[in-house]
Amino acid sequence: MRESPILSRLHLAVMKPGPLRRLISGEKRIESRFSLRKSVPHGQVSAGDGIFFKESAGPVRAFGIAGAVATGEGMSPEDVQWIRALYNRWIVAEDEFWNAKRMARWATLISLQQVRPLPPLNIPKRNRCPWIVLGYAPHNGIESEARGLPHGAEPVDFEEDYRGQPANPERSLLMDRLLDHLRSASP
Repeated sequence: MRESPILSRLHLAVMKPGPLRRLISGEKRIESRFSLRKSVPHGQVSAGDGIFFKESAGPVRAFGIAGAVATGEGMSPEDVQWIRALYNRWIVAEDEFWNAKRMARWATLISLQQVRPLPPLNIPKRNRCPWIVLGYAPHNGIESEARGLPHGAEPVDFEEDYRGQPANPERSLLMDRLLDHLRSASP
């Protein structure tokens, strides 16, 4: 039996083509999200989570596992500059990005492991959210019996989403489709 990663939650992250290419090539090793207000993935992504990466206005192109996750809140422009100085060699962002994010008050930095390209998969995505928490992978997912959940956590079935709210059927179908694609692309 092949080894599979242990996943907690599954996510869909939307990225511009340039950063996504750098992620797939291994040059970019930290995904960063900065915002003026608290928004996902802040507080919603943990080490061990699986992340599908979708190109803006394009297909899903990669999958990776979240490593260490660091967050910041109530940040100042000096804090953003400090993050840039310390981590940009792994974030690999250009001046334009940092200028646009200099007033951010919230940040999430996610180190990425086991990033691998996937055959392009076009998926229907109607909203403009750059990050979607899909929910927990079902027990019979890509990890089979080797997969575990965080201590005390229960897998989310398709009747409830990760917040205990009634499930979004579109998100459930999307998660199924992405998992099927990942399985078919596995060696």
